[in-house]
Amino acid sequence: MATAEPLDGLSPDLPRVADLSRECRAHTIVPMRAEDSSTLYARVFGPASGFAEDPGSGSAAGPIGLFARQLWGTDERIVVGMGAEIGRPSRIEVDITNEVLVRGRVTISAEGNFLI
Repeated sequence: MATAEPLDGLSPDLPRVADLSRECRAHTIVPMRAEDSSTLYARVFGPASGFAEDPGSGSAAGPIGLFARQLWGTDERIVVGMGAEIGRPSRIEVDITNEVLVRGRVTISAEGNFLI
């Protein structure tokens, strides 16, 4: 969900977010905002998947980069910030020049493929 509004003040109703996730057949709800052409900020809410908020989702950062490029014409190399509101700020680098590459210091918790 793209917005021009700040994301730091969000205090979502997590049961409603879980319901919305299930209605959309999605694991997470991800509000995102472009700070400029190379910097985005996102929050990844996943109560339907068993967690309130992911402080640094590499699996969300790649699709966020692709979507932001299509929606706003952002750069092919961007940084996605997450997690500051829950005390675990993350900085994830995304490069969609030739393929989707996601970089940063992360803890791998799952692997998979995305179809967009």
